[in-house]
Parts: sequence; C-alpha cells; structure tokens
Amino acid sequence: MQPRIFFVTGVVGAGKTSLIEPLRRGLGPSYEVHDFDERGVPDDVDLQWAAGERNHWLSVGAANLKKGISTVICGFVLPGDEDNRELLKFILLDLDERALRERLMKRYSDPKNVENLRRMRGMDVEQSLRENVGSIPWLRGLCSAQGATIIDTSALTPAQTADQVRDWIHGGRRRASR
Repeated sequence: MQPRIFFVTGVVGAGKTSLIEPLRRGLGPSYEVHDFDERGVPDDVDLQWAAGERNHWLSVGAANLKKGISTVICGFVLPGDEDNRELLKFILLDLDERALRERLMKRYSDPKNVENLRRMRGMDVEQSLRENVGSIPWLRGLCSAQGATIIDTSALTPAQTADQVRDWIHGGRRRASR
C-alpha cells in the first residue's frame, strides 16, 4: 500500500487520544502514530496555533512519505480542500450526544482536567459540554461533505475503535454508517 497521511479527528471525548497506543501496537513499523497535541498546548488555544500545528504535522507526514512510512495524527483537525486527497485522508470519530456527555462527565470528574479546561479553553464544564454536543452535527456534516470516513464510537471501547481505524487504514474501504 502506498504510504499516506491520516488525520483522525472528532470532538473532545470522541476517543482520539485513547486510541493512540492501541493503534501504535496494531499498525506496525511502517506507521508513525502521533497525538496532535504531543508538542504541548498553550494557554488560550487559538486558530493560529491550530493552523501551525496542522502544518507541522503535514510536514512530518510529508517527510515520512519520502521514507515510505504512513503517518497517523490523532487530534481535532478540520478537513479542507487539500491538494492531494489520494495521500491525505481524514477519519472522523463520531458519537451520539449521550455517549459524549457520559465520557466528558467522567473526564471532568477529575479536578485537574477541569483546571486544564479553564486554562486552555477559558470555559467551564457546562460550556464545554454545550459546545461539544453542539459541534457534533456540524463536524459530521463537514467531514461527510469532504469525503472523510466516519466511524461511530458511541458504543465502542478504545481498543474496538482502534481496530476499526486500523482496519480502515489497511483496507481503505470501510465506511461506518450512522
């Protein structure tokens, strides 16, 4: 298979970070798997920072393509009108409102995560819940319009999600339906 760059995107709580380690184990040495935020996230994240990180990961992916290695980046990235859709693929980890609320309430039961939310995004838990729940249909529509693969993670464990992402990456054909 020709090497590619894969962005695994989704709202906060969709499962992006949780699938990184299972993907690393399941994809093998011809793949690099990265967390979009692994270089650190500044206070008051803005669009300029996100665009810079997106460009960084595209550069890492391009360098890996030259070495015959595929790159998987897990993090919130929006698909756009990319120049080379054959080499750059997007996968949306989708979920329903109930599953998102459960996951976020579990995450924000830890005061450290609540403090990080306030520091990085300047919002409280209820604001985050509303923003992320409200973003689900919009992100789903955007990703669908751009031809992204959509995997519903509502009832999946991180390992099951990683298996579906891995299977899609290897086969390139699987498209989960809602």
